[in-house]
Amino acid sequence: MRDRIFPKWQRDKRNSGKIALFLAITLVTGMFFTGCEMPVPLNQRLLIRGIGIDWENGEYFASLQADQVSENSQSMVVVYTSKGDSVLEALRNVTKQDGKIPQYSHDLTVVFGEGAAKRGLNKMVDFFLRNPDIPSASVIIVCEGRAQDILSAEKDEQVIPADVLGDAVKAGSYNGQTAASDVASLVNHLAGEGESAFLPYMRLEDGIPTTAGTVLLDRYGIQVDILDDSATRGLLLLTNQLKNGYLTVWLDEDTKASLEISNGSTAVQVTEREGIPLFTITYSCSVNMTALEGNFKDHYGREYYDSISKATEGELRMDAQTALNRCIFENKLDVLQMGRWMHKQMPSLWNSWKDRWHDAMDEAEYVIDVQANMQRVGKENTPSIE
Repeated sequence: MRDRIFPKWQRDKRNSGKIALFLAITLVTGMFFTGCEMPVPLNQRLLIRGIGIDWENGEYFASLQADQVSENSQSMVVVYTSKGDSVLEALRNVTKQDGKIPQYSHDLTVVFGEGAAKRGLNKMVDFFLRNPDIPSASVIIVCEGRAQDILSAEKDEQVIPADVLGDAVKAGSYNGQTAASDVASLVNHLAGEGESAFLPYMRLEDGIPTTAGTVLLDRYGIQVDILDDSATRGLLLLTNQLKNGYLTVWLDEDTKASLEISNGSTAVQVTEREGIPLFTITYSCSVNMTALEGNFKDHYGREYYDSISKATEGELRMDAQTALNRCIFENKLDVLQMGRWMHKQMPSLWNSWKDRWHDAMDEAEYVIDVQANMQRVGKENTPSIE
């Protein structure tokens, strides 16, 4: 059959109809894929900065820290709290209080109270991971006492924004003072065979939230121990997270050196000794001395710079050994992911250990080697130590 040929005015009319139909379909599908929603005015939104989860007397309590925008566009930080039989129910109940549409910040901070952490985060973290509105990069913190109190803390009669807590954790992690974790990495840790996890720990000091070490979680996400600052530094060293930091070492009873650590890196080598896994953990870093207090004359020259390096290595090795003892030998927690290293490097050995790894990880052997390379002493014009 021959194609029908239409006059130009009829072709233009047919084309304009097709264009109109195309635009209509585009508009409808665009509305569908963007949620079919009209823009929501700012004063009808509830921008959520932080979520707090507590467990008390058999119920979950949810706290939402949010920016409330008034009709005259003035913003203030407020905290809403409600309870429920589950995390989801508690959060739904708390969002009903204001009647506004919740919108989660991309810098969201999630705080679990100690009661919730001791109950087990496995029961709660999955909700945050599966909720598409909550960023998987949200910072997770465990606090002493109640999360509600941390999120309600004030400074200068103003509620401290939750993203300030998250920023404090990130800064502490960069400086080797505290661990850092988000929703995605926590779930990844707990999903591994026999693995555990760790999270930053905060408490109120003089009413101000302050980082205070690291919480160790078992493979069910239950809080079992808290590491202090030194053991936290050792934990970061063992898990290849001590890239930078600050350290003070005593050279004698009257003299101490303040040091800056940089370029930190950890390598793990797995071998076998008569059927027993042997983990050799090697940490190397650069060290700069920023200050020396005490008897300066007796600690100047190449031999003393070597002694500073040795003192640094000894201090870091002791921190790492403390963390290793607390994790592996006292609590049998594989937060160091040694099982994963064995699976990767020696799969046949792992196959013979994996079924009993959780109970037998303390039967393996562990060697910690620290290499601190002295780079600079004081100011740039200080004599070279090379």
